[in-house]
Amino acid sequence: MPLFDRELPEGLSAVAFSPEGNRIAAATFGGTVALVDAKSGALLRELPGHAGGTLSVSFSPDGEHLATGGQDGHVRVYALASGEELHAWEAGGAWVEHVLWSPSGGHLAAAAGRSVRIWSHRGTPKGGYEQHAGTVTSIQWSASGTGIISSCNGGIHRLEAGRKRPLETLDAEGAVLAVAISPDRKFIAAGRQDSSIRLWAVRGSKAVSYDIPGYRSKVRALAWNAASNLLATGDGAEVAVWELGTRMSERQRAQGLTAHSERVTGLAVRQDGPNSETLLSTGHDGQLCGWNPTQGRRPLWALQAGVALEGLTLSPDKSLLAAIGAGGHLLAWSFAPPAQH
Repeated sequence: MPLFDRELPEGLSAVAFSPEGNRIAAATFGGTVALVDAKSGALLRELPGHAGGTLSVSFSPDGEHLATGGQDGHVRVYALASGEELHAWEAGGAWVEHVLWSPSGGHLAAAAGRSVRIWSHRGTPKGGYEQHAGTVTSIQWSASGTGIISSCNGGIHRLEAGRKRPLETLDAEGAVLAVAISPDRKFIAAGRQDSSIRLWAVRGSKAVSYDIPGYRSKVRALAWNAASNLLATGDGAEVAVWELGTRMSERQRAQGLTAHSERVTGLAVRQDGPNSETLLSTGHDGQLCGWNPTQGRRPLWALQAGVALEGLTLSPDKSLLAAIGAGGHLLAWSFAPPAQH
């Protein structure tokens, strides 16, 4: 059973945990943003959000501010203690589908249409790139905390705050639907619309690409484990796990995992202890499944939510999981805290 199942009648578009893991921000298609207690689902505060709908939310690393993006083409920053709107920045006119604070909190990035813009925390423009070949599908901060990795139809760009041109462009030769960077920063995986994955091995200043074809449907879900040697991928209703060696040429045949009866919508790997990890998956069939990612084709356990699930989000300490359910449901589950090591 979930910790809670809270229904928000406006429907949910995005969720995010606060850095301390005790709050969840839930963006609604109606525009408002609900701030709820992560263990009880109790409403703590409601923010006005964006006219037409809020599409993305991101907590600042200190937990004091929340950035939101929406269909009105703006990025808004709120002080959570008071609920006051501190900033409203224009992001290029298109819907703002992604907002993300840098790890230090010194910068905020947003993706709207074909552009990515970066600001300082005070609102000073810090560059970006506004000429992506297609709509930006994801943004992630680089290990340096001053660079952005963005994806779109055709490729992946490495951007840097203060610059107006990409540092590097990686050709995906197709539409990119999902991107996952390995924790050791040595691999970039891209799920593509042509039912394949492109992997880049980053070696020094060069990135060498490899393709993994043969999927039956578009690859929309990706997740790395903490050691960066396992890549989980969602292929329709099946989960496939690739085990990677120290060299890309040593990759083994994917281990297929079957339990979902409908499309897999979210994947994450939870470190349970020094030598133990659990692969988590959600699907349109309403199941939340836990797997041993390297042994067996059936899940260790499966929970039924009662509504179709759209993706999953883990709290920073990996003890809580939140998922968006059809019909405006916000659900959360609790796990034992990961063993210290």
